[in-house]
Amino acid sequence: MTDSAPCRRAGRETGAPVVRAVYGAGAAVFVAYAVWGSLFPFDFHRVPPADLARAWTASTLPGATWSLTDLLSNVLLFLPIGLCAAAFVETGWPERDSKAGVLAAAFGCAVGLSVAIELGQAFVSARTPSIVDVFAEAGGTAAGFLIWRIVREELDALLRLIARSVIRATPAERMLLAYCCAFAIAWVLPGDVTLRPGEIGDKFEHKRLLLPFMSSPDAVTPAGLVFTAIAAIPLGAAAVLCGCGRQARRSAAAAWTIVAALLAALELAQATVFSRTTDGTAFVAALVGAGCGAVAAAAAKRQRVVVIGAPTLFAVMSIAAWFAVTVVLSWWPFDVVLDPHRAAVQTVLWSRAPFRAPMSAFDVAPGAVMAAAAGFALGPRLSSRFTRLHALLILGLAGCVFLVLESARVLLDGKQPTLVTVAIQSAALAFSLFVGRSASAPLFLRRQVG
Repeated sequence: MTDSAPCRRAGRETGAPVVRAVYGAGAAVFVAYAVWGSLFPFDFHRVPPADLARAWTASTLPGATWSLTDLLSNVLLFLPIGLCAAAFVETGWPERDSKAGVLAAAFGCAVGLSVAIELGQAFVSARTPSIVDVFAEAGGTAAGFLIWRIVREELDALLRLIARSVIRATPAERMLLAYCCAFAIAWVLPGDVTLRPGEIGDKFEHKRLLLPFMSSPDAVTPAGLVFTAIAAIPLGAAAVLCGCGRQARRSAAAAWTIVAALLAALELAQATVFSRTTDGTAFVAALVGAGCGAVAAAAAKRQRVVVIGAPTLFAVMSIAAWFAVTVVLSWWPFDVVLDPHRAAVQTVLWSRAPFRAPMSAFDVAPGAVMAAAAGFALGPRLSSRFTRLHALLILGLAGCVFLVLESARVLLDGKQPTLVTVAIQSAALAFSLFVGRSASAPLFLRRQVG
C-alpha cells in the first residue's frame, strides 16, 4: 500500500504559493479598507496637541459612555485583517519557532495600525479617537487569529478549489467573474459602513432607506433603474456559465436563484452604508436584468445542464417556510407604525440600551425554538469536507437575519428590540448545529464503512 500522507502533503504544497498570495492580497485589501473606512471623508484639519490628548482619553474618563455598536464595528473591521495576516504568516513560515515570533510581530503591526488610525481620526471631521477602539481592534485581530486556527485546513482547501476553478475557466468566464466583483464593490461604495441603529434609523427617517417602489427625492431615477438593469445582465450570464466546467452550464432558473440570493445580500450590506441611498426598486431592477442575462446565456450549447434538483428545491422551500414562520412569530400581530420620527426615537433608545430586557418571554422563546429547529435540521447536512466553514457561514447569515428581524421591531407598536433576543437565538442555533452534527456522525460513519 502507498502512503497517502506524502501525497496529501504534496497536494497542499502545490497550491501553497497561490493560497499564500491570496492571503497576502486579502490582508492588504482589508488594511486599505480599514484606513479608508476609518478616515473617510479625509477632510483633515489642524488639532492642538492638548485637544488631541483630551479626545484620546475621553472614553476612559468617569461617566464616559461606550457604544456597543462601535465596539462591534471595530472588532469586525480588524477580524479579517487578523485572519489573513495569520494565514499569510503560517503558510510562509513552516518552522514553528520562527512562526510564533512572526505571528507576534504581525499582531504588533496590527495594533500599531490601529493606534495610527485612531490618532488620525482626531484630524478628521465627525471622527473621535479612542483608546477603547484600539483595544476592540486588537481583540478583532486576536479573533481573526483564533478563527484561522480553527478553519485553516478547510479554508486552504476551499481556496485551492476556487483557484483551480478559475484557472480552468475560459477567458470570457474570468472576465465575467471580474465584472461580478466590480459590481459588488460598486454596490457598496463609498463603504462608510455603520452598525449604529440611530444612523440607520436616520437613513430611514430621511427616506434614504426605501422599500421597493417607495417615493423619495433621493430614489433612483427611471434612467438609473434602466442602467441598473443593464449593468446586472452580466451577473446572470456569469451564474449560468461560471463554476460548472467548460462543458456544463446552469439552467436559467438555477442561475437566477443564485444571483437573487447574492443581490439580496448586497442590498442588506448597502443598507449599512450611511452615505448611500438604499432603494429597493433598484434591487428589483437588478433582478430583472440578471434574469435577462441568465436567459440569454442559457442559449450556450454545452453538454450538461445543471438544474434545480428536488433536494435543492425542497431545501429552498424549507428555508422560505422557516423564514415565514419566524417572521410571523417575531412580528405578530403586525401593528406596523410607519412613522419615521418614531422609528428614529426607538432606534436611539435601543442604541443607548442595546441589551435591555425583552418585554416578554414570547419575544424570545418562539424565535429561539425556530433557531434550534433550524440547527437540528441543518446539522446533519453540513458539508463533510468544509464542516467548520459551513457552520460559521450558517451562523453568520442566520445572525444577520435575526438582527434584521429584531431591528424591524422599531416599526412595530408595542415591540421593543433588544440584542438579548439575537444572542439567545444565535446561541440556540449554534448549540443545535453542534448537537445535530454530532448525532449524525455515526450514521455517516456507518454509511462509509458499509
